[in-house]
Amino acid sequence: MSQSLNTIYKLVKLLDKKEYEEVLRILSSQLNAETAFLLNYYEYQNSADILVGYNIKNEFNKYLKKLDIKKLINLKKELSKGLPVVINDIEEIDNFLEFKNILSDRNKKSAVLLPIRDNEKEIIGILGLVDKAKNKWKNEDIKILEILTYNLKYNWEDEILRLKYKSIIQNSASAIVIIDINGRIVETNNKFEKLSKTLNTKLENRYFFGFVHEIDRDKLIKRHQKRKKGLNVKSDYDFKFLDSDNEIKDVNIKVKMISGTDKTLCSLVDITEKKRNKNLIKIQEKKLNESYNQLKKSRDKLESTYLDLIDKNIENEKLINNIERLINLMSSLYISNNNIDKFLSDLLYTALELVEVADYGSVYIFDQKENIKYIDTIGHNLEKLNELKIKKKQFQHSKEEVSVVNNILEKNKESMNDSLKNKLKNIALPIKQTMTVLLKDRNNEFGGISIDIAKSSNKSFKEDDIRLLSSFKDLANTFFKLKKYKKLNKSFNKEIVSSLLNFLSLYDLYTNNHSENVAKWSQKIAEKLNLNDELKNDIYWTGMLHDMGKLIIPSNILNKKGKLTQKEYKIIQKHPVYCYKALNESEFLKDIAKYVLHHHERWDGNGYPNGLQGENIPLVSRVIAVADAWDAMRSKRAYRDSLSIEEAKEEIIKNKERQFDPRIAEILLDIVEN
Repeated sequence: MSQSLNTIYKLVKLLDKKEYEEVLRILSSQLNAETAFLLNYYEYQNSADILVGYNIKNEFNKYLKKLDIKKLINLKKELSKGLPVVINDIEEIDNFLEFKNILSDRNKKSAVLLPIRDNEKEIIGILGLVDKAKNKWKNEDIKILEILTYNLKYNWEDEILRLKYKSIIQNSASAIVIIDINGRIVETNNKFEKLSKTLNTKLENRYFFGFVHEIDRDKLIKRHQKRKKGLNVKSDYDFKFLDSDNEIKDVNIKVKMISGTDKTLCSLVDITEKKRNKNLIKIQEKKLNESYNQLKKSRDKLESTYLDLIDKNIENEKLINNIERLINLMSSLYISNNNIDKFLSDLLYTALELVEVADYGSVYIFDQKENIKYIDTIGHNLEKLNELKIKKKQFQHSKEEVSVVNNILEKNKESMNDSLKNKLKNIALPIKQTMTVLLKDRNNEFGGISIDIAKSSNKSFKEDDIRLLSSFKDLANTFFKLKKYKKLNKSFNKEIVSSLLNFLSLYDLYTNNHSENVAKWSQKIAEKLNLNDELKNDIYWTGMLHDMGKLIIPSNILNKKGKLTQKEYKIIQKHPVYCYKALNESEFLKDIAKYVLHHHERWDGNGYPNGLQGENIPLVSRVIAVADAWDAMRSKRAYRDSLSIEEAKEEIIKNKERQFDPRIAEILLDIVEN
């Protein structure tokens, strides 16, 4: 005991000096451990990294930073109680399967983990020791580690605060930039690098207001100057942001002076997509009533459950909070743009958190061949399960709302051949009880969720757990209805445009397939320009709609074989304006309307209808102008035959920097050449 006290005294002294590496080296030596580490844990980001390590490889720290801590949900539950997790032999555990896999992949056999908790008993870090051999960790050793973790919450505070400050900036959902009194950039996070399309190494000391479009620049500079003087100015507003590719974005900014410094913290969010789709929800709202009614029924069902709990005077505050959380989750579903796989994965993790008796689970869909395709798993091996290609008919599914099945693996073996039975036996985790439910779109079964209790557990599913999983089923079914409607709505819009183009081809005899060709050529140019998906989509629809204004031009002028008079040419020049006026009435098509209006502007400023010059012409309009001219030259017209490829190329070259943006003209020539 005297030796232990000496060791503790020595280690605590080292902690006071913040000599953490020496602390870990001594611990490894005294407790016969190969590796020791102090791990910093970020509750709200579900992430962690090694602050200090002894005998730790860089590869493992990189792996840990990428690891989603939600995968270690059972381990987190145990550590949250303030108790050490002691593993003498990884072969003897089945509760912490993800952590077992991490150890096994690195040929480790034993480990001990202790939580470092703050005054509110929240986990802020973990002290861990790991060894490649089986190890019987002594109670005396555990006591030493517990004393150290208690001291660490005080001695380690400055390091944690510093790292949390860096973490808040880097893990912020917004793009963060800190600027000095002169507007020079001091610090940024990766999201600002992405927003500005500029490497972080090139951002330091750069003038922040250079990223503000000229129409808003003076206004933002004046606000910054007033803020420096301590005057009260607007700190939450929208402005036009200009990235390094000169792409304009709508951005919301929140500004705050950093207390005790002359620096300003700016939080920026790209709201371009949000502004474009602001009214789309209103347009779709009426047609989505059926899905929303289903959502309301599910919400009412949960609220009824909530009231039942109160009426029965069940004092389970945690369960009530979980139900309220699920109600709020459902209320926000109607604005979800998540893809199907991510949505189902999030659904599984939330379900496993709320159903506390569960140890692992899976979510899956049925593919076209009626095979089970696992989207995500907790505990189970996702890759190996998908390799089995289990048929839907080979897996037990009840037609009831939610079913609870004991020893489901044994029951399913009755419908499997011997080969599949043996493979499943080697892959599957030991399961005591399973709660499973099918996901349906009307009468079509498209997937399912299974929540499992480990065979070694003494717990079982209760009625409240069944109600919760039933609510998750309703949530998933509603999500699929919303996604299906959006897909149908997109196809419907495309059919309308195609019908109008067919009518235009009958009206203007020489524009058959011209709009589709312009859209395709424009998309090829957009790919070479590395434009984002939103601009690529705008370019496609501008190409499809750019000549729609010709429906108002008299057909005898459009199809005239001789030379047009000056008066007739002026009438032809009005077709972009006619199309602009029609499209501009729609909130959703306002940007397309602007691009169509300017697709006959010229680089030298001699185009129509507004005589815009150079980069004052919208980028999309400049792309359409080149693609439009190319397809027009390669097509037969009323007044001439089509030009050969070489003749058309010569015209493009001759009109670079006169009619066309030279960079876009070169890209088209390169596409044609290859």
